[in-house]
Amino acid sequence: MKDCVFKKNKEVIFRQEGDEAILFNPETSDIVVINSTGCFIWSLCDGKNTKKEIIAKMLDEFEVNAEKAEQDLDKFLTNLKSRGFIKQVG
Repeated sequence: MKDCVFKKNKEVIFRQEGDEAILFNPETSDIVVINSTGCFIWSLCDGKNTKKEIIAKMLDEFEVNAEKAEQDLDKFLTNLKSRGFIKQVG
């Protein structure tokens, strides 16, 4: 996944419950539960932050090395993109 930008699907409903959140895609009736790291990444999927910028912010926020942050981010973004929760732009 090159250094691209992701944007939330505007139809997706986000509801935070403590350290976790529920994402509901009314277009597909799909539901995903994300943890606090997922909530952090979700907030950065604004169509402006590049993948590199998200990784840099993850390194500032969490105790993780760059390789692990990139692997986790790729897995998270690929999952949400394949299920219609986010879209790749640019």
